[in-house]
Amino acid sequence: MPTRSSRHSLAALVTAGALIAVLSGCVPMGPSSNGGGSAPRPGTSASTGDATSGSSSAPGSTGPVDCGGAAVTIADDDRDHTVTGDCPYIVLAGADIELTAQDAQIGTLEIAGDRAEVDAGDVDTLTVAGQENEVDAGAIDSIVLNGDRNEVEVRARAGSVAVNGNDNSVTAAELGTVLDQGQRNTVRTDD
Repeated sequence: MPTRSSRHSLAALVTAGALIAVLSGCVPMGPSSNGGGSAPRPGTSASTGDATSGSSSAPGSTGPVDCGGAAVTIADDDRDHTVTGDCPYIVLAGADIELTAQDAQIGTLEIAGDRAEVDAGDVDTLTVAGQENEVDAGAIDSIVLNGDRNEVEVRARAGSVAVNGNDNSVTAAELGTVLDQGQRNTVRTDD
């Protein structure tokens, strides 16, 4: 028969596990949360910070989160997210994530997961390692596609484009330098 003390310990563990699961979806991270001033990477430990600053608007979606100058990692699968403000580094580590970031100033956007859909304003650097992602952005200074079957549409200028994966598509109003080291990729201006 469980003792009163063991029941309280079990309840505390269950509550802590539920809290961690809720907070792991969209986590603002300070520069020291991954052990240094470098940009966070998927799989690194993260400070939970104010992970619930937006209210959930519907099951499977999260209300707006203001990056507030901090890096943000979104790791939950099959959810909609909105970020605003100064976002120096955003990592999409989960699968089937929809991200609206038109009102955000994005330094680096790293997509490590698969099948993300991103609608963003201007982005300094876009790096895609996952597969079958779609990005629609205002302007992007630098694009690196390492995954396969990704689509990037840039409404203005795409500065440098480096494609290392296969079957990717990049369309922009204006293109800078292009390096295509994969197969069956399409990099073109929108005519």
